[in-house]
Amino acid sequence: MTLLAVMCIALSAFLPSQAFNCISHCCNKKEIDDIGNRLTISYPKPPNMSSTQDCHAFSSGTDNKRSTSPWKYVEDFNGTRYPQRLWRAECSCPSCISLREFVQEDHQRVFSTWELNGNSILVTCNTLVYNRVPCKKNPNLFSLQPAYYQLPVSCTCLAARLSSHKRK
Repeated sequence: MTLLAVMCIALSAFLPSQAFNCISHCCNKKEIDDIGNRLTISYPKPPNMSSTQDCHAFSSGTDNKRSTSPWKYVEDFNGTRYPQRLWRAECSCPSCISLREFVQEDHQRVFSTWELNGNSILVTCNTLVYNRVPCKKNPNLFSLQPAYYQLPVSCTCLAARLSSHKRK
């Protein structure tokens, strides 16, 4: 199981127990902030936050740099969502990187030729988050509303779709 899959499972399993009190009733700002702090601390960050600057794949380094569909992580901040800070993937290339041609640099291979028969696409994880909403009877109190959020966690290479248009 990849680290990204473990991150999704751990996040989805841990969040409900932290937020339960403020789902069933309204909470004051301090209670919401305390829960928010616990949720933020518990959220796993990607192992390497450095991003792939160009459309290249490398023979060493983190998964996002070694992939034939490299990606970088970008902060996704929402002040009324818990956790407030998530890290989402963005594909670095529109096409896949071919492993047929490479340049040797130092102690690694650098692949930069595009594979035009493939497309880089996002892989998402349906992640449980909690949105802070004012209570109807007292706008100074808040409740947490659970919602699923499509969090892009990586990119992968897929065969390009053929056009459905018939040639004459």
